[in-house]
Amino acid sequence: MPDALVFVLKEADALIAYAPLSDEQEFASFLQENNISKSGISVLADRESDPTSFANLLTKRFLGKRIALLIPGREFDASGTRHGRGGGWYDRFLSKVPRDWVRVGILKSAQFSEKPLTREAWDEPMDWLLIQDGSEWKALKI
Repeated sequence: MPDALVFVLKEADALIAYAPLSDEQEFASFLQENNISKSGISVLADRESDPTSFANLLTKRFLGKRIALLIPGREFDASGTRHGRGGGWYDRFLSKVPRDWVRVGILKSAQFSEKPLTREAWDEPMDWLLIQDGSEWKALKI
């Protein structure tokens, strides 16, 4: 059980998360299993919304607060590199929020790469990975 990550999430003042698309890992069951209940904001990462404006809005709203960001992706590696859908929305969003906000990549075990992924200059790394492996959850601190 990923106790250290559970502690981090429980200590956060708020969670900022995504509404999972059909091919993205859900995380609600993990939060429920670990009695993590926070006010949360869904991040709608579509090509129509502006990630910079959204990041600025949230930064002002949560100034001085402990925030945990739950971030989807197609593939992650052990150094926190994340590859998404190729549009760069989350990387632009993450580049504008405070760096002390905890970044948690949410993934299925099949999305974890044993080999290092290519990290481009604009790629924003994760601080933690929360990996669902069958019915179990594992956490990896980067």
